[in-house]
Amino acid sequence: MLRRAAGRAVLLTTALSGIAHAATPVIHRPHASPHTHRTTPAGKTTLPKKALPIKGIEARGGADEVAVSKNRLHVTVGGGLMRRVEESRNIQYVGQDYISKQAPTQNVVNLLAMMPSVNAMPTDAAGINSSGLQVRGLTSNDMGWLMDGAPVLSPGAGNYQAEVLDTENMEQIAIAPGSSSTDDPVTSSLAGTIYMKMRDPTAKAGAQIDFSYGSFNTFRGFFRADTGEIGHSGVRAFASVSDATEENWYGPGIQKKIHSDAKILKEFSGGSSIAFEQVFNLSDSGYYYYPTAQEWRQTRWVSPDANLQRRQRYQLLQAEQRRAVLQRNDPDADEIRAQ
Repeated sequence: MLRRAAGRAVLLTTALSGIAHAATPVIHRPHASPHTHRTTPAGKTTLPKKALPIKGIEARGGADEVAVSKNRLHVTVGGGLMRRVEESRNIQYVGQDYISKQAPTQNVVNLLAMMPSVNAMPTDAAGINSSGLQVRGLTSNDMGWLMDGAPVLSPGAGNYQAEVLDTENMEQIAIAPGSSSTDDPVTSSLAGTIYMKMRDPTAKAGAQIDFSYGSFNTFRGFFRADTGEIGHSGVRAFASVSDATEENWYGPGIQKKIHSDAKILKEFSGGSSIAFEQVFNLSDSGYYYYPTAQEWRQTRWVSPDANLQRRQRYQLLQAEQRRAVLQRNDPDADEIRAQ
């Protein structure tokens, strides 16, 4: 910028000098000196020479090319833990994007553990067993459980959340802490309501197979088959089955679950639909026994069903404890029983 501005000033000065020469003729007088003197003719100007380019700097290469492309990522906001809600009550959602990234053996309660005001208490790491739940100080017995609008768990008859749905068949889980809505067919739901939605059958026929393996000899296999739309009837269906096994994280015993889900969906014109859903579960849960310090020191007892020897030693210990109690309460009890 400085070099270009200086050039403009030189050109402007040179033009003014040429006008002055044209207005005032030059008179030549002889000089005493024999030297010759050259003058510039009137009407001509002397232009400065063009500045030579600086050597050593040379620009090479063509123009840069920038390619811009766009691609939509198939992810949801918050990884499946956030959703736009247009309701007046407090409700949190867990979507398929988050569920698909978790261990396939997890149950409904473990998937809700990230939600506010939810305290999940799993009994095992895999989630094959049902987990304890507290929402705002109330337990799972005070929760309402709905799957696609139908009640699935009775608050007074126990809550077995691990037996409801396989994670591959869960489309969405939601929890609304507090009193339930008057439209929900639930009772005694002071802690809130949990809503579960089963995945619809796919529009195209297909199958899904996966296997899982983990600590404590945890193994699970899952298979699902989709029929796709049958002809042009608007009917589609799917059926799935899974088998999961896990050893107790301490002591003998296993947790085993065989589960099956099925759904038939019929869609009508205008957006109406009707569905038939089936859930089957067969579980075999090992009992976690908590022995006392005395039982552990004397018998190393963990489970009365471990083997026959330990069972007999446990029975002898129980008999000794009963005899000690009777003798402490009534010293003549042994004599009376002996007679």
